[in-house]
Amino acid sequence: MGVNGWMQNTNRAIGTWIKFLLLCGILVVIVYAFGTVYVNFIAGDGMPRRANYEVYITNTGGMFLADELTDENGIVTVTGYYEKQDGKWVYKPGVLKLDEKYYGNVEVKKR
Repeated sequence: MGVNGWMQNTNRAIGTWIKFLLLCGILVVIVYAFGTVYVNFIAGDGMPRRANYEVYITNTGGMFLADELTDENGIVTVTGYYEKQDGKWVYKPGVLKLDEKYYGNVEVKKR
């Protein structure tokens, strides 16, 4: 086996490792792509889809999702709302009154 045989074996081994690393890289890209699609489009962010309004309190940074809402003279009344607790949206069946005198600007967006 001389020097040429040793070089051929080394080149073959290096080529095999390069192919292996290339296949691993392709596999990582495919798994990342499918994971991204799953998280963004299938799993979603866990927000309740049936809530009709998003309510933002700008001074505190709080956010609620509401089923029913009325806005009279700067007092936003929310009936049946979702609140985020420990990273999950929790439904609260009660009534929440948000007075802009106390909470500052209360922004309401239709969903």
